[in-house]
Amino acid sequence: MGIELNDLVSEIRAARDDVASGDAERDRTLKQIRSDVDRLSLKVNRPGHASGPANTADSASDYLQLRHQLKAGPQAQPIAFGPQEIDQASIARKAFASYVRSGDFARMVEPEKKALTEFSMGNIGILIPPEISDQILSCLVDPGDLTGTVNNLTISSAAVQFMVDSVDGTELFGWACEADCQGAPSAADITKGLGQLELKPEELRGLICASRSFLDDVAINIENWIAQKGQQGVRRIASRAIAVGTGVGMPMGILNPASGIPICDTSANTAAGTIAWQDLLALMFEVPIQYHANGSWVMNQRTLGQLFGISDANNRPILIQDLQNPVRWMLFGHPVVVNQFWPDVVPGATPVAFGDWKETYMLVNRRALTLLPDPYSAGWCVLYRLYARLGGGIICPNAARLLRTT
Repeated sequence: MGIELNDLVSEIRAARDDVASGDAERDRTLKQIRSDVDRLSLKVNRPGHASGPANTADSASDYLQLRHQLKAGPQAQPIAFGPQEIDQASIARKAFASYVRSGDFARMVEPEKKALTEFSMGNIGILIPPEISDQILSCLVDPGDLTGTVNNLTISSAAVQFMVDSVDGTELFGWACEADCQGAPSAADITKGLGQLELKPEELRGLICASRSFLDDVAINIENWIAQKGQQGVRRIASRAIAVGTGVGMPMGILNPASGIPICDTSANTAAGTIAWQDLLALMFEVPIQYHANGSWVMNQRTLGQLFGISDANNRPILIQDLQNPVRWMLFGHPVVVNQFWPDVVPGATPVAFGDWKETYMLVNRRALTLLPDPYSAGWCVLYRLYARLGGGIICPNAARLLRTT
């Protein structure tokens, strides 16, 4: 009996040890699984992983349309693409993320290399996919940005030329019996006053550096972040050039004295360094009436703030809120565009402008924003070279006016 009891105790102890050993093994297994899940989550969130932006057929088609427009020129019409082309574009968009991260084609599989080559813009880099380029476009149409206020034209050559007619055509006609009913009217030269205006795009270059350790450890969408930095730079520098560009190596600005836009001074009855509502009304009606339908005001936010304290002769505020767009304000029935590059209300400045800016100014786009990773030139950093070509100039100075404070 004692022997059997000892055997039973031994068996119980052995079972207890097995259970304890099993718990420890289970704990080790759970820790390993948790560690694997953590590493997988970090990898998934890193750019270049397969779980990046969804490669839908629509976005792939947009990528193809963008390439088609750049190659065929501004008159290119949208076309339909086959399933094989859409598949290639989807692969190219997927390969773009890993290319931005590494800058090395050797790290890609052969189908990705081939697909991405289809969207290479020569020696200046790879065309940015449309989900990133759309962010540029959304900036261009922002109501506070001059690049969305003026006219935009995509060109496919080194320059674009416009024929300019400076004669209204009244001399081509005459009343039949004003002088001599029997005489024939004198011939007028239809080419009189006809000239040319040429707009040339200028280069915009950007350079961003990212350390290799940062690229190895970062768990954000690095390609979108880099593209966003480039887009912000293009937006800001283009808007500045439209406002105050010198015309030398950059577009001519609206506020440049050489732009040719007529300037109106404030009234002699207006206090120095201030603006009255009568000055604004007079400025608006100095612009020919045919440009009023699409006319808008341009000023900075400080000038706009001063106008909130001005009322007309009937004690009504001259600024009212746009009912269709509550974040926009209307001045005498026309929207106000706020641009930070416009000057303040000080003597001698031109703080307010009014006109049809799509008729006044043309912004030409020769090359969309492209990116070229360079993993070799900067040692332990990867350089991202951003490149675009933009140009612009005044095409109809008579469609706008500037108000100068005295």
